[in-house]
Amino acid sequence: QFDADHLAGDPTGKLGKPWPGAVVVVDASTWKVEKKITQGLNNPHNLWESVDGKYIAQTNWHDDYLTIIDTEKKEIVKNYIKVGEAPAHIAVTSNNKWIITSINGESRLVAVNAEQAFDPNVPADQVEKKSIPASVPLAGPHGFWLTPDNLIAAPYHMANHIAVLEVNAENGTGKELFVQNA
Repeated sequence: QFDADHLAGDPTGKLGKPWPGAVVVVDASTWKVEKKITQGLNNPHNLWESVDGKYIAQTNWHDDYLTIIDTEKKEIVKNYIKVGEAPAHIAVTSNNKWIITSINGESRLVAVNAEQAFDPNVPADQVEKKSIPASVPLAGPHGFWLTPDNLIAAPYHMANHIAVLEVNAENGTGKELFVQNA
């Protein structure tokens, strides 16, 4: 069994090679790179800011976990929130209660309790998660968009379909409204 936590300060990843990928912090007024966050990330693909702007939720596309970054400190504050194979895209509900991520390696999305994920006192393995299944098998939901009223348009790029889902922003459950062949 792989223990990712012991690698949190290690410059190498699971396979003894450098962690593949980085989050680059750029000063938008000068376009100067302020910092590169590299340790503990595996092909970071998409990120989203919490509603209050204090945290970034980051996917690790070539793995199975999410990472939380403190925007003021510009460092990882929680890592290895296991969500499923190949989390690709991510968004935070408008009430800041749930992080929604597409599980590209599976046919589902996952709602992660944002209050627990953003709380440094809640261990990553104790963060509540809820699966939001989709009816397109083995299709890999990818670049979805979450509207302010919690509708998701999720393309299934491996099946040439798109699904519209509704997320209950209070309890993190979701249901598919329809699927359309693109």
